[in-house]
Amino acid sequence: MILPRFPTRIIRVRTFTTISSPPKVYVSLSNDPFFNLSYEEWLFRHTNPSLPILFMYRNKESVIIGRNQNPWKEINQTSLRESGVEFVRRRSGGGTVYHDLGNTNYSVMIPRETFNRDTNARLVASALNSQDIGIPAYVNERHDVVVHGKKMSAIYSSAYKIINKRAYHHGTMLINAQLDRLGDLLRNTKTSLHTKGVESVRSPVANLASFSSLITHDLFVECVTQAFREKYYPDDHWDDEVVQVDSGNEIVKQGAEELRSWEWRFGQTPEFTHDMNKPFSWGDVNVHITSKRGIITHSQIKGLDIPGTALVGLRYGSLETAEEILMKSYTTPPDHIQQFLTWLRHEM
Repeated sequence: MILPRFPTRIIRVRTFTTISSPPKVYVSLSNDPFFNLSYEEWLFRHTNPSLPILFMYRNKESVIIGRNQNPWKEINQTSLRESGVEFVRRRSGGGTVYHDLGNTNYSVMIPRETFNRDTNARLVASALNSQDIGIPAYVNERHDVVVHGKKMSAIYSSAYKIINKRAYHHGTMLINAQLDRLGDLLRNTKTSLHTKGVESVRSPVANLASFSSLITHDLFVECVTQAFREKYYPDDHWDDEVVQVDSGNEIVKQGAEELRSWEWRFGQTPEFTHDMNKPFSWGDVNVHITSKRGIITHSQIKGLDIPGTALVGLRYGSLETAEEILMKSYTTPPDHIQQFLTWLRHEM
């Protein structure tokens, strides 16, 4: 099966020896999180829903949040900006996870009627218990892959998607990830920000490399592929081949662009409120903001001669055009406005 061409993007595919058989396992050689998550969605929607499919990939350093999460609550935005790391809002639910080249992501697509959240977590755990790796992994009550009480993965209880006749379940396996970076990027102290979105459940994590010096990305891919084969295709024979796919696939291209857009990354944020206060040399300021889909829908400002309505309609976080609006319309001293907006953006 030759997939649409995608320049500079390569997908390694395991296929059957039977010419008419489509690929069953895809391993992406791209490290672009927008591409990989868009390709996952394309596979999910445009391949035979009756056939189980395994998609595996690694992403460059990035933070991936669930579809119904709040990026200002889940991520340390200051650390994110300073490090130049991008965040992606995926199309499935669940919690926030840190990606880098030290972990491997997997997505198992199966017919809807056979979907079970434990099944694929156990598939991955069995791969880790295999003779080639030999790590005593098991699945806990939250569907996490665990070794000696510590999570090796981020399979969240709702990290799945179901449409029509198909479902997928995905997670990330920590092999040799920078766990200190995970803490920096996901540590958020905005206790006064209250969201209607899904909040992540924090748990102790560890790398597989802590338990085995043999584990690598390639070995993990091989063992999970073997476990997938034994589970879903025990009677078939497989060959290996590499297939290039390129931007001729407009659906994947458009999907990646949508994932990059402000409208998807921030504009899908559920409604939330944020209370902030600051003692300036010229007086105390208190701000209450309500935001929906990344736009301020209501605000109250105390301590400045500025009505709360002045912020309504602006993008939460960037407050684009706020200086122009406040400087032209109100009598508050310009330096007070500048200090106020600098502080407010930092708090967001």
